[in-house]
This record gives sequence, C-alpha cells and structure tokens, in this order.
Amino acid sequence: MEINCTYTIPEALRPYVKSVLSFREYVSGHLRHNMSFFADGYPGIMYIDSGTDIMLNDKKISSLFLYGQTVKPIHITTYGEVSAFIFILYPHIIRSVFGIHANEITDSCIDFELLPFVNTKYTREQLSATVSIQERLEIMTIFLLNLAGQQPISTDNRFSYATARLLQSNGEIPLKELQNDMQISERTFERKFKEYIGISPRLYARICRFRSAMVQLQARNYTKLTDIAYDNGYSDQSHFIRTFQEFTGYTPSGFLTVFHKK
Repeated sequence: MEINCTYTIPEALRPYVKSVLSFREYVSGHLRHNMSFFADGYPGIMYIDSGTDIMLNDKKISSLFLYGQTVKPIHITTYGEVSAFIFILYPHIIRSVFGIHANEITDSCIDFELLPFVNTKYTREQLSATVSIQERLEIMTIFLLNLAGQQPISTDNRFSYATARLLQSNGEIPLKELQNDMQISERTFERKFKEYIGISPRLYARICRFRSAMVQLQARNYTKLTDIAYDNGYSDQSHFIRTFQEFTGYTPSGFLTVFHKK
C-alpha cells in the first residue's frame, strides 16, 4: 500500500481540518480489499475510488461521504485496485460547518450529494474524472474553501476547548471540571456535547483513553499489556482488554496478529 500523509492543509482550512491521509492499494481485480476503522475521536470526509461497489458493514455506500464519530468497528470492503483520501476533521466541526446534529451520523455516514450545498454533485464528478490523488485532494480543498467562504461559520469554542482538553489528557480530565470551565449546567453540557460531537462526554473520554492505548500498542511501546493498562488509566489488564474488544472486536494480541503481521 502506498500511503501519503504529507499534504499541506491551506491556512484557511486549518480551523476545520486536522490532517489529510491518502493511500493507494495495487491488487488484482478479483481480490477483496478490506479497510477497518476504529474509534479515534474524529469525524471526516472520505473519497474512495475502486471501480466496484463500496460496502460499509455490508451496506452499499457512495464513493464520497461525510462520516461522524466511530464507536463500533467499521469495515469498508471493495475489490481490486483502490485509492482513497480522508480529510480528518476536528471533533466539533460537523454541527458548525455542515449544519447537521453530529449524533445523526454517529457510527454512520451521509452521501456528500445529500448535503444542502451547491456543487456537491459536481465535486464528486470532478473527483471521478481524475486518477491523481494530488488533484483529488486539491479538488476537495477548493470545495471546502468555497464552502467556508460562502457562509458565516459560527463555531462554539466551548466544545473545541472541551474536546481538545479531553484529547490532550487522554480522557483523564474530570468532566465536572470541563463543565465548570464552560460555565454550563450538567444537562446542557450533555445535550450540547451530543449535538456538536455526536456522543456523550463520558463516551468521548473513554474513546480518548482507548486512542492513547491503541497508539502505545501499535508502537510496541510496552513490555506487557499491564503496562498499557496502567499507563492509560485502566484499573487492570482485564479492564483494558474488555474495552479494546468493545471498540475493535479484537483482543490486543488478536489485533496485532491481524493488522501488524510484520
């Protein structure tokens, strides 16, 4: 697989786009290609070019779509050669930029052409008309720049602050402290967090902790699993394994066997 993580995000998009990932896989036409995605705390925009149907958990989806928070494991299947890119968005962006309550697309996605903006169909057609990943990234960038320039985008900085603190602390910051910092009631905090982020604050904190543990596991930066458990605030190894299975469907050792064979 050819992976490119070096695309430069224009200054005007940096408040909305965290990073961009693109990749291309060269396989023969009859071979199945599986892409698995697990909870990481970020929504995004994905474009996939495969020449065959694109299936998400056995349901056919569009080649260009906006996706929300991932809680349950997601598996995308195609056949043959495939190329794709992902614009990884900041957690609070869905509500502000796209006008959708984020919880409407948690563990799901929406066809880009169903979004209430002009040129969504034209953008997908442009993406399909070129095979260059660089050109496709530029096409998507132009669409987002135009979108940001066409309408006033009002972001609630309280939820940018809350998610940033949770991510930086790997989910360890007390939620009551965040609520007090934001000067809102517990009920409003819970309701608005689901509206802007897509899930509850408690679940988001759990995902931040899992994300930190996943990074440590993939980096092989541990001697035994209890090291990961205690480094990331789990009560013991069993607690870590149960959580890992919840978010991936695998035990940590099973995950490494399937996804990191080398």
